[in-house]
Order: sequence, then structure tokens, then C-alpha cells
Amino acid sequence: MAATLRDRYKDAMSGPEALPLPDWIEVRHGGAPLVLFAPHGGSRSAPRRPGRDNVNDLHTADLTRELGTACDATWIVNPVRDRNELDLNRTEQLQRRAPWLLDLLAATLEAAARRHGYAVLLAIHGWNVGQSVCDLGVGLIEESSGGCRRAARGAPTVSSAFLEGPLRDLQRLAAEDGTTVTIGARYPAAHPSNVMQLLTPTRTDDPDPLVRRLADMAETVEATQLELGIPLRWPGHRRGAFLRRLIEVFSPPKTARPAHALVARRAPLTCGGRPITRVGMQMATDSLAVLTSIDVTASGAAAGRLLISDAPDRLSLFTGELSERPSSALHVPPLRIVARGHHAFDVRFAGAMLAFPMLTPFSDLERGLAAGTVVDARLALRFTPDSLVAIPNGAARFGSVEGTIRLGRARHRVHGRAHAAEGIPWPGPLPSAHLVLPETSLGHLDLWSHAATAATDAGSGDPADDGLLRLPVEGTACNRETMNTVHGTVEIRGLPPVDVRLHLETAERTHHTLGSALERRIPVRRPGREGAVIETFFAICRGTGAAPGWLDLTVEHPAVAD
Repeated sequence: MAATLRDRYKDAMSGPEALPLPDWIEVRHGGAPLVLFAPHGGSRSAPRRPGRDNVNDLHTADLTRELGTACDATWIVNPVRDRNELDLNRTEQLQRRAPWLLDLLAATLEAAARRHGYAVLLAIHGWNVGQSVCDLGVGLIEESSGGCRRAARGAPTVSSAFLEGPLRDLQRLAAEDGTTVTIGARYPAAHPSNVMQLLTPTRTDDPDPLVRRLADMAETVEATQLELGIPLRWPGHRRGAFLRRLIEVFSPPKTARPAHALVARRAPLTCGGRPITRVGMQMATDSLAVLTSIDVTASGAAAGRLLISDAPDRLSLFTGELSERPSSALHVPPLRIVARGHHAFDVRFAGAMLAFPMLTPFSDLERGLAAGTVVDARLALRFTPDSLVAIPNGAARFGSVEGTIRLGRARHRVHGRAHAAEGIPWPGPLPSAHLVLPETSLGHLDLWSHAATAATDAGSGDPADDGLLRLPVEGTACNRETMNTVHGTVEIRGLPPVDVRLHLETAERTHHTLGSALERRIPVRRPGREGAVIETFFAICRGTGAAPGWLDLTVEHPAVAD
């Protein structure tokens, strides 16, 4: 199958011999005008370098093959090569290190256009959000009115007829299945280095003859980048439904092209914005742990997350970057937080989550994602505060939570303690800790560290040592009627943290010592300064009182030389 296209590729060359193709690229010839391109379908084998490595677009290679087989399309798939070694969607890298791909794309699209009078190029990518969403990159951005404007850089990669025909059809048909198709909300494919921009008139004067060759086809090629959310790539009914819609829209018609139905216009979902606050809740019972929050901009919700652990070695995650604005609630579909007055609120969710058989998928995101499976989830919780006393911005408000959670076939009835907060805490020096401990002998504790340095028993100053991390803390102790300040020291043993011990002094100069074991320690890594790695641990605290609490611990690991 692969050899067929390689032979046809050589035959299609107008110059001398075709450039040799590497063995790891997969090509297949089809009879339709549709050409599929999956540049990031490989995987990473080297150790992760936080902040420097991009995640490969998992499951795009097999999805592209499935779509191509159903549509009798030609496909060019990278199922092996790590995008961090060679990015096949970056024009500069192709010119320097893989001119054969520019040659192959040109020959393939020219052959399709000769046979059919036009060609359609779909580049299949991955967007690592938990929403059932496909963002179309065509150099345009959809506005709230439903129309489209040019992105800041680049040029449109499709004609107006293709935009208002097949692409609008895809929006309408996918919406019937609960999938949102946006245009340029997150990835408009407008960057000059994006391969999609080669198929526009802007590059017709480029000094590279391979680039000019692709630009000369701008009038006959409709090029669209598809950024697919996790539920549309991982095996499951959402992926199956979206594939059927793609086949329906992009399969060649048996007769004349059908007239395109009008798309029901509505305000598109919005992506991005600078958060000014965050609304969230954390709860833990004997069997469940739940963390959820939504970032809020001046105009409404911006991004949301929901994490549920229903076993000591298992968690499920949803993240979303598309939000509804304006809205009467904070809505990052399908996650919604609805205020009920007197600081009570409801959390609602009905959609897909990615379930992991471990608590460490975020230590190495690509490998963690690869181990996940999509499950259907429903959540309906109501938080009711104990007291209406005023609290500082970002501080915890303690209360109770009631409701139900469904993960796959498992159903949980929830009745327990929780805390909620609104605000974005000031990012203090590292290492840092936040402890929220309900129902202690002092009341409900909300404590933050505030020191720039920490000591370990090992004496190295590196918090990665398995010593004792000591941090000064201060915060509040509250009950239903009063709130008092406390300060002292927290001692955290081990990384990952194993247990904590608090030595606190109240405003009345009374001294208290509290201890707690830590469970379900969930690490999250992100890049720091100058190659350093920032690691945050979320953990349930048990033993400080009648209800479990939470520790958020953040440390900085120094950069490691390559």
C-alpha cells in the first residue's frame, strides 16, 4: 500500500528524480480528492524535559488511517518520529531537514488536483483538552456574530465557498452529536511557520522553489487544520460519532455536490483571556477526592478543571479551555458552577473524563495521557458554607457538600466536608505550602507558608532531599462565628510528602501541635526558570481532625544538564 504512493510520487515529479522518502513516513494512495496529513502521530522515547518538550498528538495516526480508508483518501502519516526531534508542521525545519516532505505534499496535491480539478488537505492534530471539540485552523477567527475575520498573522487557507459549505456543515452536523466545532478559537493555523500557510498566495515569491510550488496551488487546494480534543481522538463513542460526520462531509459525492444547509448561528465559545480570579472547591471523604475550579476573566469564565480520585491508585481528569461568555453561570462546557446565594453554589458536569490507573500521569504528561481511557462522567454537587462571616480574598470558606458522582458504571453518593475559595493567591517564594484542615482543636485552619528559604535535615537546601522541610506558616482559625489569626511552623517529611506536623501559636499565645498522614499524593510538573522544574503535590491530610483536609506543596528542582 505504501509502495504504491511512493511509486506514484516519483512518477508525478516534473523535475528529475523525486527526493527519497524515509522509511518511517507512511503514505497511501487513494482515489478521492482528499489528502490527509498527520505530522505529529509519533511518540517520545527520551526522558521528558519539562518546558522544552511538546506532547505528541496521540491517536492521530490511527484516526487518520481510519478516516482515509473510509473516504478512499490519500494519507501521509508520521506514526513514529517524535515531534521534538523533527516537527513536520514547521516550515523552517522542513526546509532544512526534510525537504522531501514539501516535495511529497506538492506532488500529492498536484496529482489530486489534476484528477478532480481541486484538492482538499486536512491536517490532523491534537488539542489536549477534555472537551469534545474540534478547532478548525484556516487562518481565520470566528467572531461572536458568527462571521469570520482574518487572524493577526497569515492568510486564509480556504475559499469562502469551502468555509460556508463543508466547514459550516461540519459545525452543524457535529453539534447534533454534542461536539463543538470552532474556527480559530485556539489554533487558527496562521503562524508563518505553519505548513498550512504554504498553501496561500503569500509565499508565491519565496526564494525556495518547493515553497513557491505549494503556494502556486493556493487557488486549487482547500487546506484545513483540525485540532481534536481528547474525546474525539481516544477510542470511544465520541470519536466514532465525529469520524462519521467527517466521512459524511468529506467523502466524495456519488453525484453532484449537494446544496449546503444553513448553520444555526450562535455565539461561538471563547478561548483565552487573563484570569483575575478563580472559583473552586476541594473535598475528600473516606473513598473520594474531588478538586474543581474555573478561572474567571473580567468578561466571564476562561478555563476549567475537574479531578476525581475514586480509589487510592486511580484518578480521572477533565480540562477545558473553551468557555461560554457571557453566561449567567461560570460555564466551561460541560463543567458549570452556579451561584445559589449566601455563598452556596452548585457544581455540574456531564461529559467525558480521562481516567488513569495511577496518580502520577502529570509527572510525564505524554506517557500519562497514553495510559488514559475515556469514561463518561456525571457530577451534581452543592456546596453550602458553615458561616457567612467575611473571609479574606483567596481564603478558604468551609462547609458541607452533598450530591452524586458517576464515573463509568460506578455511582457514588457524596456527603462530606469541603472548602471553597475565590481569588488567586499571590505566588510566594518556593518552596511553598498551603494547608486546609477542617475541624481541628483550633477550628478550621487555612494556612499559607511565607518564607523564601527552607531547611532540610540533610542540610543541602535542596527540597528534593528525603529530609524534613520546615516552613513558617500563618493564616486563620475559624468557626461558625469567629476568625482568629495563627502562625507557626509546618514540617513536611519526604518528597513525595509522607506526613505533616504543625506547631502553631494563637493570638492568645497558646501553643498547639497537630499531625497528619498524607494520602493520594498527586504530583504535577511544569517548567520553571532557566531549565528548573516546578513540582506541585496535592495530597489528602488525615489525622488532624474529624474530617480530611488538603496539602498543596510546591517545590523547585534545579535544572539538570543535558
